Amino acid sequence: MSVTPETVDVISPAAEGAEPTQAIDVRLLGKQMDQLLRGSVDSLEATRRFVTFTRKLAAALAVLHYANDSTGQLAADPICHDPDSLADATLNQLYALAVRAQQQQTVQLAQGNGDDPRLAMALPVFCRDGQVEVLVVVVSSGKQELAALAVQVQMLQFV
Repeated sequence: MSVTPETVDVISPAAEGAEPTQAIDVRLLGKQMDQLLRGSVDSLEATRRFVTFTRKLAAALAVLHYANDSTGQLAADPICHDPDSLADATLNQLYALAVRAQQQQTVQLAQGNGDDPRLAMALPVFCRDGQVEVLVVVVSSGKQELAALAVQVQMLQFV
């Protein structure tokens, strides 16, 4: 997967001729998130549950959450990821994308090269303490999935 950023206009999937997607009731989504967080023993468990929830919600191939280390820099190892096993080369490329998202404080995209049908989105997470963590979501980049990209980015930024 290449980590070259791509510029993407946020366009409604319907405008691209995609099939209409199922509507998500944001009120229920918020309630589920609240239950998920309140039912967690500690912040690490809450993060793990959030990552698993996000993977299901976005129909993602993988979801990773990068936090800051003791120096305030983005830690090279994600604090959690789903699935649990990812190749080291993939982790290194996703980390580079996450660092760029943190530094520029904008969503970063990277698309696979050639036969690699994946798209990675790195979304900055603005914490109450002023730190910026990063959520990375890897999805299939098939035609239907790309049409829903704008919706996925907006949904994940809201969550």
